[in-house]
Amino acid sequence: MTKLHVLTGAPGCGKTRKMLDEMIAEPGRYLLCSPRTSLIDEQAVYLRGSAAALDQAVEIIPIHSAQKGQRGDVLRRLRDVVRESAATSRDDHRIVIVTHEALLTLDPSTIAGWHVRIDETPNIIASGSMRIGATWSSLDRHYALEPVEGTAWARVVDRDDVARLDRRQIVEDDATTLNAFRKAASNPNRTTFVDLREWRDAGRSRSPVRWWSMWSFTTLEACASVVMTAASFSDSIAYRSIRKFDAERVEVVEMNVSAGTPRAHPNVLIHHFTRCSGSTTWWEGDEGSYCLVQISRHLERIGFDGFWAANEAAVPYFRHRFNGTRCQPKQAGTNSLIHHTACSMTYSNKAQNSDAASIEVLGLDNEAIRSAREEEDVFQFVLRGAIRDASYGGTYRVYLHDWHQAEALSRRLCASGITNNIEIVPVVEAEVLDVQRPASKHDRGAGSKIGPEALGDRVARKKARDRARGEQRRIAAREEKIAAGTYRRRGRPRKDEHQRNGTPGT
Repeated sequence: MTKLHVLTGAPGCGKTRKMLDEMIAEPGRYLLCSPRTSLIDEQAVYLRGSAAALDQAVEIIPIHSAQKGQRGDVLRRLRDVVRESAATSRDDHRIVIVTHEALLTLDPSTIAGWHVRIDETPNIIASGSMRIGATWSSLDRHYALEPVEGTAWARVVDRDDVARLDRRQIVEDDATTLNAFRKAASNPNRTTFVDLREWRDAGRSRSPVRWWSMWSFTTLEACASVVMTAASFSDSIAYRSIRKFDAERVEVVEMNVSAGTPRAHPNVLIHHFTRCSGSTTWWEGDEGSYCLVQISRHLERIGFDGFWAANEAAVPYFRHRFNGTRCQPKQAGTNSLIHHTACSMTYSNKAQNSDAASIEVLGLDNEAIRSAREEEDVFQFVLRGAIRDASYGGTYRVYLHDWHQAEALSRRLCASGITNNIEIVPVVEAEVLDVQRPASKHDRGAGSKIGPEALGDRVARKKARDRARGEQRRIAAREEKIAAGTYRRRGRPRKDEHQRNGTPGT
């Protein structure tokens, strides 16, 4: 059985620092896994400084694809470092830092006996759909299907007599949705399934083939220890997958690092611009893009100078508007933004069609996906600023797209013990507060929080808008007739009007 120790607690409570400090203080061979390459460099600087302060002889080796002057595949470089470590004394003190993706693709036998440390929860579930009516035979040549009894799914396994596709072949061969599937299916550390019994069935059906894949913490069973930091681990998709598929093979031991930590309880003002949720598709249309223009204009008017992020579709509307610091939406773990007292996030990360398989096999709904992704990303992003510092007691301003995100952030801030001094502020000045967008199938799906009262309000507002538009059309039509001399009052025409118009009377 794999024992997974999870350090939990609110962002800023010291989970990552505690883990890094223990790695310096206790000699050994460590593989540290971070969510982003920029965070790898940030953690390498901290580890070197901590080692120097304690006069510890520790070799810190960051390995990622964005390093200048480094050649070769990341996994090959990592294997070389591990092989070199195996040839040296077991008493050496070495910390190798890689990304989550590298961990999930690494041959676990190469790090047997190492201590694995994971900063933030990795994305261990992947899913999607693909149309393979003309290419199923290619997949059939490389992968066999083993039906899972009592389900519509079959496990995808490599055929013994065919060489496994490598990463280079996958990337060069395919730039479609097949790419993600082949990467998952060709990874020996993942278990992958499709909703087929035989590959030839895909050639007979017009429907796309759904697939899902899972990496398991059981691959780390031969490691000396496994420790992970996670702010909201029990709400994560990874935790749900462990409970469903690995409950008897992975033991999760949680320790709340923030328990008893005093905080200054700052005043947090959460501003929101709309009452309706955003999405990339909606922002690309007229109404959604208008909202983005109004939001960016408002941030420009108030002289916003905090850190900000947006989906790629929304970024052009915010560039060069103000002096803020642009960041990527996912900022879990970083301390580089802690000097800011304001932040803005125009962001959407809801359930997509590609999530259908994951939703089915894990028993989730669209709201659970939104909570685990969008709400968690917003929470992590906002907590990169000044309120990450437990001693900060000033005012912190947050600007979010919609009311749903503001409410969710408020709940999380209270539940985490960061502060109860929260005010949700609708930004009336931006003039998009009452903009409505058509409900998508995800909004109408299971888990939607639109109650009868809210739905009734929407219907009433729509009827009022329709009445107003109808009245405007009638006024415009009347004015045109008056100008043309053809306007007639309502009711029975008078005799002189018949004579004037040359129409027969009664």
